[in-house]
Amino acid sequence: MISSPLCEIIPRIGIPFFLPLVCLTGSVIVDCVLLIAFFYTFVYGLKYYFLFLHCDFYFIKN
Repeated sequence: MISSPLCEIIPRIGIPFFLPLVCLTGSVIVDCVLLIAFFYTFVYGLKYYFLFLHCDFYFIKN
């Protein structure tokens, strides 16, 4: 998981307890964005894969 050095420093300084939670939430959001980007790319690539397969069958048939 992605974490910044700020997340490790904040608890030592004694800044309010909710800030590490903000760091954790930021990491979770980044992970979700990366996951969504991966699946979008995967599905987009799959669509073109089937499109090329269809074209291959079309040329083979003719």
